Amino acid sequence: MPERDLVRNARVGLSLKKLDAHKPQYWLADYRYLTFPEFHTKMKDFIILSMISSKVPAGTIAVKANCKIGKIEEMRNYFDKG
Repeated sequence: MPERDLVRNARVGLSLKKLDAHKPQYWLADYRYLTFPEFHTKMKDFIILSMISSKVPAGTIAVKANCKIGKIEEMRNYFDKG
């Protein structure tokens, strides 16, 4: 089997309903590791944002995340705004 790159991104399913003192440090931490990001739809925006922060080119993100360049540019604008 050929080697695949790992894509790290924010965890799915961390509930924000009950706030305690320890949750804020885990909200956007990279606890999710994907070898086939193109098959994941849950929180796809976070997958795209994690690739943008890793400086992956837009064409590669479009293939790996199975999305359109317009969506990547939209997410890049959000990322640049902070």
